[in-house]
Amino acid sequence: MADRIFINKKHRETIDFWSGEKNILDFKSIENIEKFTLAASLGIENPLPVSKPRDGYIRLSSIQTYNKALLSSILLGKAQNDEIDKCADEEKCLEEAEKCVESGFQILKDKLNEARGDEELLCKRLMAEIELLYETKVKPGLEVSE
Repeated sequence: MADRIFINKKHRETIDFWSGEKNILDFKSIENIEKFTLAASLGIENPLPVSKPRDGYIRLSSIQTYNKALLSSILLGKAQNDEIDKCADEEKCLEEAEKCVESGFQILKDKLNEARGDEELLCKRLMAEIELLYETKVKPGLEVSE
């Protein structure tokens, strides 16, 4: 098993740019695992193989348990009942998260371009997407259990 989570090297350049003077989405002050998780959440519907060259991004030993659980939920959330044991493998979960990040950073880059670099507009659009996801995916499940 690798000792790191990997990303495409071009994403490292994007992250460094966003963490620089522009400080897009406060990337300058948040941890790498938070950047990784954000990208993974955006790419969860369309995971792609990590393109080469790959770059070690986060040491596994530095990831807190709650973040590992969150990243593991990506693969486990897609598992059928008979696949749960197979999908509970940490290495496979992290590989799936890397695939989600591969598409997620491109999605985030596209969203920023669509907002013409306007971070406030980007944030408003992201919040609107979150609200829509809540209304369509989460709230109906809560109403059924009441």
